[in-house]
Amino acid sequence: MTTPTLTDLKTSEGARQYLADYFSSVIGNHFFKDYISEALAADFACTLSQHLAALAAQPDCLTCNDHGAVGNVLNAEPCPALP
Repeated sequence: MTTPTLTDLKTSEGARQYLADYFSSVIGNHFFKDYISEALAADFACTLSQHLAALAAQPDCLTCNDHGAVGNVLNAEPCPALP
């Protein structure tokens, strides 16, 4: 799945494509492709795609933002939240 730009997600075509890709790759469901492209309200598609893209952009570890360490260059320590 390609990373869309915010501009892409503000267009009906870009938002619908993002949702079709999301359902296909993340959820593993291809059954909604026709519904997304033909019946889903454009404003809802834009809102939902922007929300899902923002969730996907968040780091898994909020303690170290997926860097594996906390602190700065001089006193970095392993992230306590990671196993």
